[in-house]
Amino acid sequence: MIRIHCCHDSKTYLFKYSNSTGDARERVTKVKDSFIFEYPCDSISKCEPYVIQFPKGSYEIELWGSSGGSGRENNSPVLCEKSGGNGSYVKGHLHLKTFSKFYLYLGSQGEDQSKTDEYSIPAKGGWNFGGDGGIDKNSTKFKPTSQSGAGGGGSVDLRNEYIDINSAAIDQSILTKSLKSRIMVAGSGGGAVSDTNRNGLPGRKLFASNNGEYMFGGTQTSGELGIGKNGIDSDKNQGGSGGCGSGYRGCYHNFPLDLTTLSAYEYGGSGGSSYISGHPGCISPHYPSTAAADEFTPFHESHFYFTNTLMRSGDESMPDPFHDNSIIGHYGHGVCRIRFLFDPYCQTHFIIFPHYFSFSIYMILFCLVSE
Repeated sequence: MIRIHCCHDSKTYLFKYSNSTGDARERVTKVKDSFIFEYPCDSISKCEPYVIQFPKGSYEIELWGSSGGSGRENNSPVLCEKSGGNGSYVKGHLHLKTFSKFYLYLGSQGEDQSKTDEYSIPAKGGWNFGGDGGIDKNSTKFKPTSQSGAGGGGSVDLRNEYIDINSAAIDQSILTKSLKSRIMVAGSGGGAVSDTNRNGLPGRKLFASNNGEYMFGGTQTSGELGIGKNGIDSDKNQGGSGGCGSGYRGCYHNFPLDLTTLSAYEYGGSGGSSYISGHPGCISPHYPSTAAADEFTPFHESHFYFTNTLMRSGDESMPDPFHDNSIIGHYGHGVCRIRFLFDPYCQTHFIIFPHYFSFSIYMILFCLVSE
């Protein structure tokens, strides 16, 4: 167990976690009245959420979606850097009347397209349900086969129901309950491929873009809730598609299985959509998929909602989470920044409970606020 006590002053405190491989990096950084949370694991396929306990007060919360993995140049070993779709950005002010606990799931970046000597191994989707890249199991154009897709980015969200998504057998009812408890989600980018439509598409705002006739971005009502679909595989030299980006609703596809044209499936994955409870145009998860957005649909059934909301797609200008400038979309693992909207005298405890190959991180904020 590691504890770091942070008082409200000009110092910056770094939180370090050593995983089972012995590697250590800064995971949480305190800068003035803000905390920056970074992806806390070294594996992109197995991680745990942060558990954040907020006292009564007002907070600005920002999320940056993760990016999809990159493809390789003309199915060669040369990587096309940053060709996966970038993550989106969401922001809002959360006003809490009572002590409240939330779970922060920072999805990871999708894995890059497999190398030519690893063509039969699908590129992994990012943790928190990014879709795996598709593979071509029987290429006649390239020897060895490398017509595969990169993994899609994992979703980035704040929710109030925990679930261990590392389990081999996930209870679907518990998973659905947890996914429906999300009150803020940043859509993540799709994985790239190597052909003409090589780039993965970005995570977007209310509606993510389609890539071609059969690859669809998540929206407020279409796409699986919180899950990006795996890329399509082929065994007749049609190629493999990029993995879908996850988000509020993940990317999905419906390629006809009788398409036999060379490289017919080589499309970059689309991105996932975003959601903020209280943001105009959003449709909360307790509404049916046939619902149309109105003045009531944005508000989550938990009654937690945000004001002063903002969304930016992964191909638009957004704040840099680490510097005082702007970026076009977010590249890398998911990030969260939380800022106090009051001037507290705050003591913060960071507590880690390691257990076997996973862990839980608790951030408990005890703040004295003058009323």
